[in-house]
Amino acid sequence: MENYAVLLDTSFIIRLLSESDGLHYNAVAYYKYFLEHGIDMKFSTDSKLLAQADLDPAIKYFVTSDVKAKNTISILNAESGARVQHLDIHTPVNIAFSELFG
Repeated sequence: MENYAVLLDTSFIIRLLSESDGLHYNAVAYYKYFLEHGIDMKFSTDSKLLAQADLDPAIKYFVTSDVKAKNTISILNAESGARVQHLDIHTPVNIAFSELFG
């Protein structure tokens, strides 16, 4: 069991539930990975997602298909000392986690 949480945005949930979406299978794989590894998942539809991630010390990753989020997170981390990392579901889960922990 992992000792961190991930924050899932609305785009992740939409892709998880929409079989016709091009990222559906990646979203499902991430979801299964998080479940299998005991990683807490936090969901939010609030526009203050990154603030929530910064305030909750358990959240390690911001999981999204929004490619613009990576730049925003980098800027916030640099300017405010935030520590959340961007996890883009365009990258298959087996590649993302092998790169992170491999």
